[in-house]
Amino acid sequence: MINVNDIWQLIRDVSRKDHAGYLSTNEFNRVLRIAEELLFDYYIWIYDSTARIEAALDPFRVSLSVPYPPGGYTLPDDLRQRLEVGAIWVESSCGSLVTTPYPAPPLNTNEKILTLSSGVRRPSLAKRVFRHQIIAGRLILYPETFTGNIQLEYLRYPTYGSRGYTIDAPSEEEIYSANTSVNLEWPPSERGNILDIMLFIKGIQVQSGPLIQWIQQKKGLIPTPESVTTAK
Repeated sequence: MINVNDIWQLIRDVSRKDHAGYLSTNEFNRVLRIAEELLFDYYIWIYDSTARIEAALDPFRVSLSVPYPPGGYTLPDDLRQRLEVGAIWVESSCGSLVTTPYPAPPLNTNEKILTLSSGVRRPSLAKRVFRHQIIAGRLILYPETFTGNIQLEYLRYPTYGSRGYTIDAPSEEEIYSANTSVNLEWPPSERGNILDIMLFIKGIQVQSGPLIQWIQQKKGLIPTPESVTTAK
């Protein structure tokens, strides 16, 4: 977890040194939300490219075992990235029940008809072969005659950080309020990345490492030339 007021103080101090102007709490919270979204997108891009889940995403990993209802399972509202789906098979062995998870890889739309009609690749309860699709926010498991529990591994959206404050009446100064603040769920090791993204958005000079380069290329956030220096 990262204390949101620590981020505020660091951004404020760097902004003053860089003569970047006053930063209100509302503007800080807006930039912080963008930074968290970009950092999450960056790690999702790494996952899509390498199938490797970075340790930074560990706080957002969720594993569910839920009953599979007729017509499909409605996906959780907080699902950001699906990782794995499986069918939990239960059978009797030596007088006791044994549960075994079987993978249910995704079934692409353009291969659905071919796969479901294939005598070799078709999902089968007898063969313990399962596939799944996401259709209109529902997870559909094949074969559709399956009953039991499914296993769903996914990454959820973060609870985004936010700096709470009150207004001091005489001075009209924004006073930090710990009671109404929300700290960042990211591990402390990601504090530097959050800071770099926020400074980059504000046009303050940061080193152009892989993360900042990705933001430039994929998100179109092109800073002024003096805002980025080459990492050494």
